[in-house]
Amino acid sequence: MRLHHMTFAGIGPFRGEHRIDFTALGASGLFLLEGPTGSGKSSIIDAVVFGLYGQVAGAASSQERLRSHFAGADEPSAVDLFFETTSGLFRITRTPRYLRPKRRGDGLTQQNATAKLFRYTSEDALRAAIAGEESAGAVQPVSVRIDEVGAEINRIVGLTHEQFTQTVVLPQGEFARFLRAKSEDRKDVLEKVFGTRLFTTIEKQFIDLRRDARAAAEASQQALAQALERFLEASSADADTRAEAHQELTAPGGLTTVLTDAAAATAAARTAHEDAAARTEKARTGVTTAEKATEAATRHLQAVQGRQEADGIAAHLERTREASDLAARQLAAHERAERPFYALQARARAERDADATRLALPKDDQETPQQWPDLIAHHDTTASTAAAAAAELATVAQLETGLPKRLTDLERQRDAVTTSEARLTEQKAALQQRPTQRDDLADRVKEAAEQSRDLAGAQATLETSQERQESARLAAATAEKIQQLAGPIRDAHTAAAQAVETERALRQQRIDSMAAELATSLTDGDPCPVCGAAEHPSPATSDQPFVTDEQIEEAEGARSVAEKRLSDLNEKKAALESTRAAAHTAAGERSVETAAAEVAAAEQKLADVRTAEQRHADLENSLAAFDEETQRLTTAAHQAETALSAARTRVEETAHAIQRDQTAVAEARADADTVAERRTRLSNRAKTAAEAGKRLRAAQDARQRWLTAAETVTDEMQTAGFTSEEDVTAARISEETRAQHRQVQTQRATAQAKLTDLLADEAVAALTLAETSLEDAECAVTAAREQQAAARAALEEKQRQLSLAERAATATAAALTSLEQAAQKHRDTSATAEEKRALAEVITGGSGSSARLPLSTYVVIKRFEAVVDAANARLSVLSGTDLELELGEPAAGGTKKIGLDLEVVDRRTDQRRSPASLSGGETFFVSLALALGLADIVTAESGGVQMNTLFIDEGFGSLDPEKLDSVIAEIRALGNAGRTVGIVSHVAELKQQIPEKIHVRRRSDGTSTLDITV
Repeated sequence: MRLHHMTFAGIGPFRGEHRIDFTALGASGLFLLEGPTGSGKSSIIDAVVFGLYGQVAGAASSQERLRSHFAGADEPSAVDLFFETTSGLFRITRTPRYLRPKRRGDGLTQQNATAKLFRYTSEDALRAAIAGEESAGAVQPVSVRIDEVGAEINRIVGLTHEQFTQTVVLPQGEFARFLRAKSEDRKDVLEKVFGTRLFTTIEKQFIDLRRDARAAAEASQQALAQALERFLEASSADADTRAEAHQELTAPGGLTTVLTDAAAATAAARTAHEDAAARTEKARTGVTTAEKATEAATRHLQAVQGRQEADGIAAHLERTREASDLAARQLAAHERAERPFYALQARARAERDADATRLALPKDDQETPQQWPDLIAHHDTTASTAAAAAAELATVAQLETGLPKRLTDLERQRDAVTTSEARLTEQKAALQQRPTQRDDLADRVKEAAEQSRDLAGAQATLETSQERQESARLAAATAEKIQQLAGPIRDAHTAAAQAVETERALRQQRIDSMAAELATSLTDGDPCPVCGAAEHPSPATSDQPFVTDEQIEEAEGARSVAEKRLSDLNEKKAALESTRAAAHTAAGERSVETAAAEVAAAEQKLADVRTAEQRHADLENSLAAFDEETQRLTTAAHQAETALSAARTRVEETAHAIQRDQTAVAEARADADTVAERRTRLSNRAKTAAEAGKRLRAAQDARQRWLTAAETVTDEMQTAGFTSEEDVTAARISEETRAQHRQVQTQRATAQAKLTDLLADEAVAALTLAETSLEDAECAVTAAREQQAAARAALEEKQRQLSLAERAATATAAALTSLEQAAQKHRDTSATAEEKRALAEVITGGSGSSARLPLSTYVVIKRFEAVVDAANARLSVLSGTDLELELGEPAAGGTKKIGLDLEVVDRRTDQRRSPASLSGGETFFVSLALALGLADIVTAESGGVQMNTLFIDEGFGSLDPEKLDSVIAEIRALGNAGRTVGIVSHVAELKQQIPEKIHVRRRSDGTSTLDITV
């Protein structure tokens, strides 16, 4: 990962915008970030780490130190970082969470954190973007969501925030964390840095492969046992045989024996099936022979029975021949007399009808049939004339009937007109009063509108009061937090003063004890190493214990911790005071109680305005309803006036029509009292004439029918051959007699047909009386059937046995095939499972592996061994070959589960010790050598994380000038390999040795700024 450019503002002590060109600054491979303690050097490192990960560099540092306390509430905090990894060229912009002024009203609101990640298509596009000339086609948005940006940064950089601060950015307090890390934590970092997660994935895949192979082998063994059980069941093996077969299956080499025994059992079942088939075929032949014998006996019995039945029918036909002939003759005579007989009956009915209709006529007309046509014509004319006259009076009669009601309705219509005239007068009077009423209602609407007009102002006042209330509450809460910090700050100040005094006292004690220590080595006559005198009259003495360098370093560290604790608390207090001051200003310096009272008053004012607004809306609705009612009443009055005019016209027209109809009714009455009475007279006259004509016409028609029926009788008798009416009557017989005669004829015809059918059978016709013994034929049939039944029973038994044998043979053969397939599959699966198990043991470091070391651990150990070798190459220069790093010894039992423990070997004493036992200076250059060695190996290999930019933020002050020169020389050597190291320090010697630098200066107002020298 290489940094190109960063712009930041509102970070730490830096209030305004600042720009750093890392490409130009790190051209020589080394640059210095220097300035007084507390000036903000570490804040620049925080800006880099925040830009990438959204967190500050130190794991124990608070995020609150990121937002500048000097930035105004409306001044943003932001980091804009351009960088490069093996995944491409990127730009990321971030802003932290902080309080800003509200866009509407007073008070503060929280500005949420943001993150935006972009990718550039080329270095030219990246440089153009840094210069502010970005083109749309050269940049690709990656994400604007904080969570997605975080995941993408972890992917494209290749390190998490914790790993980044252990290997790339080494902030204060974090420099030696990788050196002192646990073996498990160090493995996580190395796997991520070298990209060796693939080998862990491979291990998991081989573990799954071994588990799946074992499961497959067990499943195939179970399937084989199930196949054997199915075969034993198909072959009807007993319990002992089954138990022996399953026991044999689990024995070494037993599978072959089981398959051999199964094949033999299958062959035996096939032989039994063939024997059963032969026996069944023999039984089927016996059934066929018995069926033929039974069929012959049955046919003979049927012939004997048919011959006996034919003889009986022939005798019966002979006995009934004479009765049958008589019945046939009587039925024929009855049918021949049928038409003449019915003609006689029709003539008698017509004669009765003619006599009845003639007697219904007036006595004068009964004896003169020749005058009936003229009388009929006269009656028809009279009925037609009277009916026409009555029809013409029907309409006038209806007019006469409706006249009383029409006169009553006319009077009612005249009364309704009078009522409508009065109502119309009232409506017009009411309409004349509505304009005055509307003016009163409009005045009330205007008054309500005036009262509700200040709604927006009331709402704005309430929002402002609520925001001031929130700011007042924030100011009060922050003041309480500041008060709570007073005690911890006093304690921290006391602890820091005590730590400074302790360090000063120890240093003074060390100086005092050093003179006494030197005096103990003086000998009279030997020159003093300080003044050169050979005499030592007053050697220094001290009753205080000797102070070691470690004690001084421990006191220095305690002093640094105490000062940092005090600084952090002061920074937190300053941030709280800034927040409280901003909130107090936003609240207009109001107290919480005053702000609450203003909110309550604003709420009441808003409620009153809203009530007036609702009243205004209700009155406007009432005014609209009033106008609608006025329009409705105006329309109703107009409609009523129009309807009244129409009603008057209808009354006049109705009166005229009644007068005209009264004249027509008087004319239609003539000499009758009413038109209806005259119409009734005419109708009765028409009915009387029509009835007389009807009776004459009926008599004339009946007489004609009688004459026609008499002619029909004569014709039918002649046709049927009868000479007298008595002969016709005598030929007719009763229905019962006819039914008896027909039954006789039917029975005789049925018997004759049955006899013909029987004699049509040659076997029946050929029999003689000597061959017609029915008993002998029946006995022969019974015997044949018994023999057939016995043959069929034998066949069914053989077929049952054959079916059982066939099923057994088929099932055994199928089960043998399944058993053989399961056996082959088990052999194949077992062989494959063994191969996979052996390979998995090697990959995962199991019992089958000679190294007993997982592949992922092996790869990481080899990478770390190379890192340690590279670190020792650096360390030999930095420490003068006094110190050397070595991997720790394997765990007891010879199994390395992690194998990444580190030990430091002091070549001066050949002693091994933990990295935790190193002094401050030793820890610095051992950690630096390890970090540089890690960078060497990662850069030399492909596929891992590229660490082209390193930051070191501590430790140089603990080095003597000679060590400092060697460290700087070693760091400069990194520039030849294309890497850049940024050193954060205030050591004066470094300013002379490193020309490229960022100089951080603190201004008089407490803010910081920077100058860059390249």
